Amino acid sequence: MFFEKRSGKNESDREQFKIMMDFVREGDVLYITKLDRLARSVIDLHNIAMFLENSEMCLKKRSYKRS
Repeated sequence: MFFEKRSGKNESDREQFKIMMDFVREGDVLYITKLDRLARSVIDLHNIAMFLENSEMCLKKRSYKRS
């Protein structure tokens, strides 16, 4: 699991995001709980989704309920 608590508009400010993107491999499924934690804009989300698709990875959003 990858967690990033800090806000960062630039990819260089998002250390956990970079680590995660280097970690995922072809055939992996990337589950996220909130779109705004993955991408900082619609264009950013589109680019990330296209990268994952071109790399034969899946992106899925799941609800996360705290107990």
